[in-house]
Amino acid sequence: MTRLPRPAAVAAPATALLLAAATAVAPAAGAQAPAAPPLAAVFDAVPADAQVVLAVPTLRGFSERIAAFAADTGLDGHSPELADVLGSLKQEMGLNQGLDDRGALLVVISEMGVAIDAALDDNPGNDHLEPSMLLLVPVSDYGAFVTGLGGDPAAEGAQVRLGRGKGFARQVPGYAVIGETAEGVAGYVPGAAGQAITDAVGPQTAPWFARGQSLVYVDVAALAPSLKSAVARGAAEIVHEMQEGAPAQSAMLAPVFKAYAGLLNAMIDGTHTLGLALDLSDQGVGVAVGGRLNEGSTVANMMRPAGADAAGQGGSLLNRLPDQPYLFANAADLTRFDTDALADAVQTVVEDLKVAAGQGEVGGLPIGQIVDMYTEMSQVSAGATAMGSVIYAPDPAAMMSGGFFKQLNLTQTPDPQGVLNRQQAVMAKMNEVTIQMPAAGQDAAGAGNAMSFETTYTANALEIDGTAVDQFQIKTVLPPAMMQQFGPMAALMGNAGTGGYLAAKDGHVITTSVTDPQLITQGLKALEADNGLGAAASLTALREAQLPADAAMESWISVAGIANTVNPFMLMFAGGAQLDVPAGLAPVAMGAAVAPEGMVMRLFVPTDVVRFGIETLDQFKPQGQRNAPLQNAPHDHDHDHGRRAPRAL
Repeated sequence: MTRLPRPAAVAAPATALLLAAATAVAPAAGAQAPAAPPLAAVFDAVPADAQVVLAVPTLRGFSERIAAFAADTGLDGHSPELADVLGSLKQEMGLNQGLDDRGALLVVISEMGVAIDAALDDNPGNDHLEPSMLLLVPVSDYGAFVTGLGGDPAAEGAQVRLGRGKGFARQVPGYAVIGETAEGVAGYVPGAAGQAITDAVGPQTAPWFARGQSLVYVDVAALAPSLKSAVARGAAEIVHEMQEGAPAQSAMLAPVFKAYAGLLNAMIDGTHTLGLALDLSDQGVGVAVGGRLNEGSTVANMMRPAGADAAGQGGSLLNRLPDQPYLFANAADLTRFDTDALADAVQTVVEDLKVAAGQGEVGGLPIGQIVDMYTEMSQVSAGATAMGSVIYAPDPAAMMSGGFFKQLNLTQTPDPQGVLNRQQAVMAKMNEVTIQMPAAGQDAAGAGNAMSFETTYTANALEIDGTAVDQFQIKTVLPPAMMQQFGPMAALMGNAGTGGYLAAKDGHVITTSVTDPQLITQGLKALEADNGLGAAASLTALREAQLPADAAMESWISVAGIANTVNPFMLMFAGGAQLDVPAGLAPVAMGAAVAPEGMVMRLFVPTDVVRFGIETLDQFKPQGQRNAPLQNAPHDHDHDHGRRAPRAL
């Protein structure tokens, strides 16, 4: 396969500022950035044939936000240039005259599909085909701007030097259009369809697009044929490489690759446009990715609008799980998805696996038996309307005694007892599975190297406040050779055994991952109280301000919980040093909203999380290196062997 085209240097100025945004999380409280022009007006400048657009709605505003963030978090001690990203960019690219600092910068890319097709056709004669790019630079004085770049402002297509590259510039209202060729610059015509573009990202994504300071817009429908060709080529090459190295495994995994390719193609066919927005606030950095779906597509048909029968906000089940120190929490409203269609799609894949394996064993693996067990496991919670799960911070004393993964799962279902019955049946079936494992240093399975499972399920093992509680145990029985090979690590593979409790109450099933009666008791009390983790102030404030209002799913990462969990290990392995975890450290938040017309996924990282990361980095640096500038490795541009030389502009 030939190389995929890489962006020409015409995109360098905008790309530099967009990448700088990756380190920009929030300005100091109270910082006021210059107001950006209306977003539709910004995108009015985009040509009608644009397939990808990168935009910074206000250069100065974005740069000032980055500077405030760097000062607020201490990153300016490592990277002083962040104090004035725009100034550094102007100096590097020679944009010192006539630039409108408060204007919008755009990179417009077209002919992307042609370039992708050329990269896939194995024809060296097409290697020169790359995307066509134009850079729209906001100017307050076009003449001074072009003169500063060594060009003649009176020329229709002035030849200019931008940084280390050369190109052509042309004046249009509010902008200097810069491109690689005079013909490309001369052919620029604004599409005057900014409102249509901002609306095209879909109703779920549009609000986040409007508040973003760094934006990417992709016309997926225009690129769909080329993207699907790339998916097909990639899947074929993976299968081909596996066939050469491991034919049996390749035959077995071919349905999996086929399923992944089908999923990607369905997403491409189902997506009309895609938008990505990065927004900065005094709370932190947010990234939203979403788009408009094609009506009637497979993806659109799997989404459901929030209705009267909805289980509630995607994270509502977290209200019914205990508010305790945790590592990770997530919940989903399953009524917002066509779960039957999703289950059918998965079932098609597993049936293909059985056919590929010949209904028998492949390399000692009883594929048919494993697939049947997986099918039953996937049906345990059939009909569920919502699910929630929390991995709690382990007790220090339990970390070394098998209680590290302290998890509570909650399922909302119209048939709680049916869930318990199906779970019991699955565990009984696990006792019938035997997997022949290769001995150490051998490729094939041998006698006496079987791995199996031992499970027990005890109904009504406990009674807690009138609720019957079942207990389960699962042990992975490893062959002697593997026990000797893995030593103490065998316990992590399940050889020491794991277990937990299950209970049905008030239309829910609650499950624990440890045989700790206290945890299941706390879970049952939280289920009844309905004011648990999801109602905590640390989550509700971020949910209201930073996640989609109608989220079908949400997830939370507690950096504080993770850091406090790591600290006991650091006593043993880091010479007694401890992470200094700030009180009230906010969690990282994620959420997704879906509907037949569109969807959006949102990630938000609070400022204090970034500050904690930088302070931790400083804490564990040698004394003389703390707050030292981050240095890039030297790069010899004149001896860049083995890489294609950058194009002129």
